[in-house]
Parts: sequence; structure tokens; C-alpha cells
Amino acid sequence: MTLVLLPGMDGTGELFAPFIAAYGGATQVVRYPPTAVLNYAGLEEVARSALPRGEPFVLLGESFSGPIAISLAASRPPNLLGVILCCTFARNPRPFLGPFRSLLPMLLASRPFDCWNLRYAAASRIQAFAMRCANQFNKSPQPLCVSA
Repeated sequence: MTLVLLPGMDGTGELFAPFIAAYGGATQVVRYPPTAVLNYAGLEEVARSALPRGEPFVLLGESFSGPIAISLAASRPPNLLGVILCCTFARNPRPFLGPFRSLLPMLLASRPFDCWNLRYAAASRIQAFAMRCANQFNKSPQPLCVSA
């Protein structure tokens, strides 16, 4: 069985490295294209094309990729055994901001940065926090385990 890891907002899956090392089982990390601006449907197609063929697998959708994992599972791909949702959401956690989505292009156009710089700045802060947590976890004398 392969554990297919769908990354959070950084899109690289690099934050999974400590988990993969500790897990020891078969894993496959989906990496989203860093130069393409894709919506959830486009990212779902990237993830779908990376799914294992002809072997059982479990999806793990972390953070930003939770809705992608849910959508993939809803389409019942062959050999899918289960879905794990990690620190994520099944629907928009800030629905009250939806009516303002049309203003986003104007806001970004009026600023001296592009959305990729904003994305990577936010991702690097999240990654730094996650790595601090992982380092603290690795120093723990008795690791915490969760099993299903």
C-alpha cells in the first residue's frame, strides 16, 4: 500500500520529509507545479494524474489539499482504500470573505508584489513554524504516535 501525500500551501511536499523518514512505508508525494497558477480543479487534475495505478493507496490531504483529497475520494478512484485529513477543512473556513473575492485582482494589482511572492512568503513562515515543531518533536524522549 502506498500513502499518497498531498501537500499544503507550499505545494512542494518538503514539509513531509520528517514524517516520511519516521513512517518507513511506501509514500508518494504529489508536487504542484510552482510556475502555474491553478484553481482547485486544476490542482485536483495534477493530483489525479499522480495517483498510483494498479496498487492500493491511501490519500493524505494536508491543510490546503484537504478539499482536493475529499474531491478525489468522492470520485472513487480504483484502489483507493481511505483518506486521511490533516489540519485541513472540508469547506471554506472564511465564507464571509467570498463576496470580496472579485476585489482581490484589484488589490494585488495596486501592490508592489505579485501573488507568488505573497504565497511563498506565507509558505516560508508556515514552513519555519512547522520545522520548529518538528525539531521539538524530534527532541522528545518518547515520540507520540497515532494509529488507526
